[in-house]
Amino acid sequence: ALFSLVVFTLVVMAFITASISGLFDDTNRLSGGFELRSTVGYSNPITDMRAAIAAAPDLNSSDFVTIAGLSGAPVQVTQQGVEGQEPEDLFMQGADDQYTGNVTYTFAMRTASLQTDADVWKELSQRPGTAVVPSWMVPARVMYSVGGSIPFQLTGFYQEDKVLPDDVYIVAHDPRTGKDMPLHVIGVADALDVYVPPVLTS
Repeated sequence: ALFSLVVFTLVVMAFITASISGLFDDTNRLSGGFELRSTVGYSNPITDMRAAIAAAPDLNSSDFVTIAGLSGAPVQVTQQGVEGQEPEDLFMQGADDQYTGNVTYTFAMRTASLQTDADVWKELSQRPGTAVVPSWMVPARVMYSVGGSIPFQLTGFYQEDKVLPDDVYIVAHDPRTGKDMPLHVIGVADALDVYVPPVLTS
């Protein structure tokens, strides 16, 4: 009986390891279709990445099909209309048109008026005051994860609902300026969209 238990455990662990390895081998899926990712410091920004690539002697501009940009800042986030909620320190990023027009990330939930994933990215790009959030920000009726605590979650709906309610708003407070930015949440990214930040706007 003990031998059977050991064999069963080894088989299960091998299956889990193989499944996870296969998942992370699909780098194109995890990266949203982008092949390179670089980070630039605030103290020495690159204002024109395409020009910087053209000026680099070891790089060829024709090798880069798409060059997109994201910029970010720390904010304090609450859900609009939820009483007694403490602001949570999160990181918000803004995406340019090259990013929203080329990223291949999909959505687990979107508002009823947006029929496709491409519609969500187009809406995010063209309508100010919109945002998408990662899947961990939406609670599930059945939780399978065994990781650490989740810093902030929306209320009033669940992942199993499939359709995102049209009245979900978050407020991003900039502690540096004291300004509040209401954002209409129009999409919840799929769990495999690993580079989607806590709040992504345009």
